[in-house]
Amino acid sequence: MTAFITFAGIIIGLLGCSVTLVTSHSAPVTARTEHGSQRLSSNSQAVASPKVPHQTPMVDAYNLPYSEDDNIVLNIIAGVEARPHRHSFMASLQRGNHICGGSILSKWHVLTAAHCVTKDYNQQPYPLGYFRLAVGLHDRLGYSEANLFRVAKITIHPHYNRTGFYNDLAILTLDHAIPRVVRGIKVSRIALPGSSQTAPIPNGANRFKVIGWGYVENKSSTKRMFARKLQEATFALLPQKECGLRTGILPMPITKLCIESSAKSVCIGDTGGPIFRAMPNGRLQLEGVLSYVSGECQGRGEAIVFSRVSQFLPWINNVSSVTPPAV
Repeated sequence: MTAFITFAGIIIGLLGCSVTLVTSHSAPVTARTEHGSQRLSSNSQAVASPKVPHQTPMVDAYNLPYSEDDNIVLNIIAGVEARPHRHSFMASLQRGNHICGGSILSKWHVLTAAHCVTKDYNQQPYPLGYFRLAVGLHDRLGYSEANLFRVAKITIHPHYNRTGFYNDLAILTLDHAIPRVVRGIKVSRIALPGSSQTAPIPNGANRFKVIGWGYVENKSSTKRMFARKLQEATFALLPQKECGLRTGILPMPITKLCIESSAKSVCIGDTGGPIFRAMPNGRLQLEGVLSYVSGECQGRGEAIVFSRVSQFLPWINNVSSVTPPAV
């Protein structure tokens, strides 16, 4: 049975029972979950066979293990430490501790995954006071008040569906603008694709980079911890059909983008973060927002699944065009 894991400082797997989603032409059904029975609306996006597995509960973000020791050799499941501040569009979404990544779109807006900021049982956002955002970091612990921003508004994609993680996107509007320079670090913004059409990205190209402070391997033991320094790894694109076979979602919708893990993988705490690539003009372009992986972040042929940003440009541009005090 396929297992889905998401990493908002969160394990959201689908392990055990079967849930059948219905198309817009079917009557609503009830699905059994860890939280009891839940009614699926008639407009839920359909997942063709096989059956969608069961969802495991959220991991408490306050009790996740962290790496505080620079002498421990760590990596992003066979990734490497990123060059400090090279990817300064990267943000850390925190709820007590780091739980998710995010990408800075503008001085007011950060794009992340909807599952990072919503409750499992009703898909509604947590109270704004639960979160803060840290920018201009390389060392996850190396921040001051100047790096921290409060969240003034959470905008969840209107068609987000936690069962299957469809449209797994959220935009955070901050309480004050991110300055161009934070504690001597120039904070950048990541570029969006120029078209809502599917870009002709070559399959198998080992050119897609993922970054994050998520779970890493501790070479001195079997224990995993959150990374202290920002990690990165490159991956090849996985064809949609192959991704569907590995995740059990057939056909795999074009709103999802998949990469293939080998020795490398992503893990808890990486979700919400970006997958991006360097364009011929040198700019870094956001291609997706990390949603889940079809396994246990072991790097053994798993499919790593993202929300494909190019398919959500009208919504992203509409939300990110609104700035305070209009929010």
